[in-house]
Parts: sequence; C-alpha cells; structure tokens
Amino acid sequence: MQLSEHFHLSEFVRSDIARIHELSNVPPPEVTRKLQMLCRMVLEPVRCHIMAPVHISSGYRSTVVNQLAGGSPTSQHCLGEAVDFWTGAMDADALFEVVQRQVPEWDQVYLNRRDAFIHISYRLGKNRNQILPIVD
Repeated sequence: MQLSEHFHLSEFVRSDIARIHELSNVPPPEVTRKLQMLCRMVLEPVRCHIMAPVHISSGYRSTVVNQLAGGSPTSQHCLGEAVDFWTGAMDADALFEVVQRQVPEWDQVYLNRRDAFIHISYRLGKNRNQILPIVD
C-alpha cells in the first residue's frame, strides 16, 4: 500500500525482529492512517527538499515487536506516529538541520549520531515541537 508519493507501507513494517520471531507487524487501519499523515507532514517535505531517497530504519512496531526491541511501552512507533530515518545524501547532522527547517510541525525530534538517524514523531492534534537531546 502506497502511503504517500515516495513511501510505501512495506518500508514501515519491515522488521528483523518480527521476521526472526515469525510475528505479524501489520498495523490496523487507524494506525495506517496515522502513518499516511506522518509521511505527508514530515517525510515528504524532507524528501522533496533534499531530492534524494529517505530510508526508514524503524517505522511501525506492533506491541510485541516493540517489547522485543526494548522500546518504551509508550512508544509512538506503536501508534504509527514515529519514524527513524536516514539518507545517503547527507550526514545525520545536516539532515537534522533540514528537518528542523522543512518540517513545520512535529511532536518530538532528536538526532542519534551514534547510529546516524533522525527520530521524529507527529501526531494529529497538538504537537509539542520538542527537540530532545542528541544521542552521541
């Protein structure tokens, strides 16, 4: 299922943990709608600005997959409201700057320098526009 012009649901549900443990990681329809909004409001503006592919390292996580991954029990990944991503077009610091300039609204965002990705969440309703501490 195409979520937006440049992003497909398969990118968001891909999970080595789910594959290894033979678990379903398919979101329910209400979560899929949130993933569509996440793509439209966050990822598409970034993708269109950098004019290069954006790669999803962690998208949707079922509750069980999230638990096995060591995620927070309240992770927005389980709600279809968060994504971790990177691009080969620039380093993570430069991408973090692009995100802050090109995405008009987000809930939480941080740069993970250690693993070279950006985590960002977006929710329908009131977003906090929080920039969390950088992970080195």
